[in-house]
Formats: sequence, structure tokens, C-alpha cells
Amino acid sequence: MRAFGQVYVFEFKMQGRGGALAALAQLKARGYKEKYRSLGEPIHLVGVDFSPRTRNVTEFEAETIGGKRVSEVQCIQRP
Repeated sequence: MRAFGQVYVFEFKMQGRGGALAALAQLKARGYKEKYRSLGEPIHLVGVDFSPRTRNVTEFEAETIGGKRVSEVQCIQRP
């Protein structure tokens, strides 16, 4: 996704299948960012863990191409 002069690449994992870190690792391992490098815009990789039970995001990890971790957030679940 391109927005506001930046590129965001997402990978979603169902809860119990490795989580947000596994999703982020898959983004890096498969080189999904490579086709956007020529744009010269910051690229953010976002790994997302999704709960099928609550139908909500449970966790996400985001990282820029340079390897700098920009956020690690546990999402609040509503009962």
C-alpha cells in the first residue's frame, strides 16, 4: 500500500500460526519489499497476528527496510 509518500507491506497470520514476528520474518525472507525499492520512498514492513475467534488484530510488529524497529504494540482486546 502506498500512502503519504511511504510504502506499507503487510503480512497477516492467523493466531496460533507464528504470530506477528513470524509474519514479519516472512515479509523479509520472501523479499516482498524489493519491487518498491526503486520508488525511493520509506518502506515499512508490518507483520500482523489476527484472531479468527474475536475477528480482531491481536498483535503487530513493524520495521523499516533498514532494520530499525518502529513499533511493537499489543492490541487491546475487548471482552
